[in-house]
Amino acid sequence: SGVSWARDVYKRQNYNYGELDPYHAKYPDKPMIQSETASCTGARGIYVTNNTIAHESIFNAHGCTVGWWTTDESRPFIAGGFAWTGFDYKGEPTPYGWPCVNSNFGTIDLAGFPKDTFWYYQAWWTNQTVLHVFPHWNKPSDGDVTSAVTCSSDDVYQQWTFTGSGSSSGQIKDSQGRCISSKCSSVSTGCDPLVLVPCDNNDKNQFFVHQGDHSFKNDANGGCIDLWNSGTGPEVGVYTCDGGSNQKWDISGSSIKSEAGGNRCLTHGGVNQVWAYSNAASLELFVNGVSKGKQKNPPLDHVQWDVTWEPGTIEVRAYNGGGSQIATKSISTTGEPAAVVLSVEYPTTSIYADKQDVALITGTIVDAQGRVVPTAGNFVSFSATGPGAVVGVGNGDPSCHEPDRATSRSAFNGYVRAIVQATDQPGTITITASSEGLKSGSVTVTSVKPPKKIEFI
Repeated sequence: SGVSWARDVYKRQNYNYGELDPYHAKYPDKPMIQSETASCTGARGIYVTNNTIAHESIFNAHGCTVGWWTTDESRPFIAGGFAWTGFDYKGEPTPYGWPCVNSNFGTIDLAGFPKDTFWYYQAWWTNQTVLHVFPHWNKPSDGDVTSAVTCSSDDVYQQWTFTGSGSSSGQIKDSQGRCISSKCSSVSTGCDPLVLVPCDNNDKNQFFVHQGDHSFKNDANGGCIDLWNSGTGPEVGVYTCDGGSNQKWDISGSSIKSEAGGNRCLTHGGVNQVWAYSNAASLELFVNGVSKGKQKNPPLDHVQWDVTWEPGTIEVRAYNGGGSQIATKSISTTGEPAAVVLSVEYPTTSIYADKQDVALITGTIVDAQGRVVPTAGNFVSFSATGPGAVVGVGNGDPSCHEPDRATSRSAFNGYVRAIVQATDQPGTITITASSEGLKSGSVTVTSVKPPKKIEFI
């Protein structure tokens, strides 16, 4: 029976790599499932962590996600696992506290908008061709944060001067004369990314000892400069010194290179990486028509290119094993917000006029050419005419304190949600969205008589 089968499956394993192989060696005939796994955090559309407002980069979810699923995939005795979670939810705001008010674990945010990791799962567990490219291609706004990218001796952003020597501490200065600060409220939790600030010889947060094991240990908090996510990166933060290779950095001339592998060097200047999730055999990036290289696509992972940002258009082309192009995806630099555009995400046909059924309305903030502005946060007001009403709103921002039971909401990185509920009268419901300075948008939803009477308890 199903019950007896369930007893024969070791299904309680979660969040513990170390249990898998010893248990299998002891019980080689028992299959396993991971009952809860891949709790990987990040916010939709956030590509540089901002701990002040509790927004974690979605890049940070990648290393965690890949680690769990490659573990499962490489072991035939593991049937699979349940990712925690499909959606964000209220509470448990890991890795933050206030002002974050909901979880960051979801593959889809609280408003129902997919994060980039959604397409990781699509790429490796669906049969259709998948090509998802991120982040956006608007100008990076954060030039004062650190990360690690492919080493290049020609990149001025990778040029540093360390003023210390031996056991004497010193500052790490960029080419503009700014200093890295490792100010952190708790190194046991960790803080990322490290930021560049005006140099201050009296600020111990700016002073490090480059120790014998090649780690940079801070004078103020005793933490070490850390290539985040166990060396996956790309962000660089400060964390309790643990001797890992992701905390070891080699100084070579003006470069500071990670010893975690991958030929990556310390840099600054915000987002300058292009990532792709795909199940194609190989991928090629073009920036304004110029190829930046074709790469093989590693199983259960991603492809990335480290490039210098310039306005215009990026395009990624996907190829099959025979070299034929099977998909392409382009992203362009957008203009300023110009309009609100509405669409009905669900259902695709109609809703029942039963005082219960609802439609999910997607609002996007677009520029004059109709492209979603990926950093837009305009405040949007919704209204409905006809046999329906706006009963809820959302945006997916884990630190947003605006009410959900309302008719207005700020967009978060270009998107905002409204939920419209039918009355008991069939008809056409018109939903309108307006925002100061933007062209309004509208969409209609049809409500129909339900096929049978709804029984209320």
